[in-house]
Amino acid sequence: MVVDAHVHFGIPNEGAGAHTPVKYTEEMLLEAMEVAGVDVSVIMPLLQVSDYDYLINAYKRHPRKFIPVAMVDPWAFADIREAVQRFFDMGFRGIKLRPTGQRFTIDDYYFLGPLYEICSDLALPITIHTGEDVANTPLQCHDIAVRYPQLTVVVAHAGWRTLTEQAIEAARRCPNIILDETSGHSLQLRRAVEELGPSRIVMGSDSPYMDVRVEIVKVRTAVEDHDAQRAILGENAMKVWKEK
Repeated sequence: MVVDAHVHFGIPNEGAGAHTPVKYTEEMLLEAMEVAGVDVSVIMPLLQVSDYDYLINAYKRHPRKFIPVAMVDPWAFADIREAVQRFFDMGFRGIKLRPTGQRFTIDDYYFLGPLYEICSDLALPITIHTGEDVANTPLQCHDIAVRYPQLTVVVAHAGWRTLTEQAIEAARRCPNIILDETSGHSLQLRRAVEELGPSRIVMGSDSPYMDVRVEIVKVRTAVEDHDAQRAILGENAMKVWKEK
């Protein structure tokens, strides 16, 4: 089984995301999955677009093909606990944070503590965009994972190349951290497998901004063991975003 753990999905609406030229419809994604040999996609909104109904309806039509994740801007909700509970009740299987451009840092616990608490209580994995931006480094993800040991923290982009070693070290210290190697390079992936083993790593594409076929080839090139390939390409993701 091949699972793309990082897919942006939807159609720009008349709201804040109307200016983006990118769209990724249900039909477009299913066709791309067929071409690439992807069995399941973990879908989250397009950047700056939050059409949650579009996502959840696509999932309901194709529950064996899509796993829905709600990418949220915490500033948009008066009660983040209530919002996450609503997403959970709708059928979303995870939460995504992308602090870059949204005016918050992931270790602001006064602001985000209630979000982490309810995700932990509901066993909802939380995917966090990471990179060299001071709002969302792997070390900050490490601190979250330590404070909320029952929370699964998926470190998207696994440090985004420049903070690769920091991401690997954070995962080495915290068993509740998963590295999402989306957009990383093959050496980064190989180092992560050497340090952590294959069970804490998932493969993602960041499509439609990037191509899942490249990420699949990266895994099959960087990881020689076939059991490890299977784990990274799909088995691990199905465990992270399991049915509740």
